[in-house]
Amino acid sequence: MKRIWVAIILLLICAIISGTEYITVYKSCEKYTDILDEAEKYISDKEYKKATDTIESAQYNWEKSKKTLNVFLIHKDADAISENLAKLRESAEEKNIDTFLSVSKKTKRQLLRLKQSELPDLENIL
Repeated sequence: MKRIWVAIILLLICAIISGTEYITVYKSCEKYTDILDEAEKYISDKEYKKATDTIESAQYNWEKSKKTLNVFLIHKDADAISENLAKLRESAEEKNIDTFLSVSKKTKRQLLRLKQSELPDLENIL
């Protein structure tokens, strides 16, 4: 009987850790997608300074949260997002709308892929 209780406790611990991981990654991806939407709006309205400030803030916060996210994610994916945020900042500073929008779209796809990689489906489990 003791073994069953130990197994149940271990199962609960695993479920709690998995749930925490999913929530952390999901919220972070949503947060940065919203920030990119906001920056895109600024770029479309030709408010380059606001777009640059928004991306700089996102870049700073991403580097801070990346330390936590790297526990859960593939480091290469998180680094690619960091590189894209740097490209976005450069594009906003250079007032290059087309490059900004294409890199922003690419970054959103990467964030979506990160979020989906944490979903418990058969493809991710196997």
